[in-house]
This record gives sequence, structure tokens and C-alpha cells, in this order.
Amino acid sequence: ASEMVSGQQRARLARLFISLTIVSPSAKLSNGIAERANRTLLDIARSLLVGSGLPIVFWAEAFEMATNIYNRMSHSANPGGKSPYEMYYGHPPDDWHRFRVFGCKCFVHEDKNKRKDKSKLNATARPCVYLGLSKDDSRSHYVFNPRTYKFFTSTSVVFREDEPGGELVRD
Repeated sequence: ASEMVSGQQRARLARLFISLTIVSPSAKLSNGIAERANRTLLDIARSLLVGSGLPIVFWAEAFEMATNIYNRMSHSANPGGKSPYEMYYGHPPDDWHRFRVFGCKCFVHEDKNKRKDKSKLNATARPCVYLGLSKDDSRSHYVFNPRTYKFFTSTSVVFREDEPGGELVRD
């Protein structure tokens, strides 16, 4: 990253009292804290994918969920064993109740005007796969519809946390 060693950048960092240390790109041991965090996130994401039976194409969603979990767990390196969330926001996470099993089967209510069959006796929910919390608001869940291959958010979701959703994607 040659832009990090220019004279202008060095002057800017010096004004902000930030020291610049240049290391070889292959020297992973020189940044052990970041490497350990990356490995932890990778391990969590891999466990989420394997446990859900979802294919590797859902890696980004697994990493998003892994990051949400990691940031809400206590860390011994933080004062008082606080979580990164608590260190940043100043209070413990208050959204644990929203977390569900990653990749589980869920059923999302489908509006009557969007259903193929509008009879009162036909199914009113479609099977989907839960992929995490919505970034848009604090009530929605991020899901994948394997029938239409679309990602979307919804507040009207019923979860089957004991059933992996990977089988829906493979069909």
C-alpha cells in the first residue's frame, strides 16, 4: 500500500499522533491481534455454514452473522470482560432476543395480492431460510426465498430453529 508511505500521509498521521509501522505483507505474526480476530470470525462463519447445511455461496451472510455474534460476546481483553458492542455503545447489547439459529427454516407471511392462489384455504406463508438480523431496522429479519432466489427482510416470520434450511436451497 504505497499510499500509506507517502510524505503527505506520514505528515497527516504525525499530526494525529499515529505512528506508522511498515511490515512485510507475508509477516502475519506482526499483527497477531487482527489475525486472531479474523481466524475467530472464520471459525464462527464456517460453523454456521456447516450447521445450517447451506452452500458456500452464503459465505457473506455467514460472516455478517459471525460478526454480529462476535461483537456481542464478552472479551477478556476488554476492561471488565465487556463486549465490543458494549465498549462502543456504552451499554450491553439489548437485541439478543432477536437472534435465531442461522440458516434455519422459517416461514414468511405472503401478502394475499402476491400469492398465486388467493383462496382462504391455501398456504399463506412461504418457506424461507433465516440469514440474520436486518440492517434496515430493529424489528425485521433477513431471509432468503429459495423458490424465487431473492433476499429480503420481513417482520412476519415464524421460525423452525430445529430444522436446517440448507435442504430448501438444494432442492
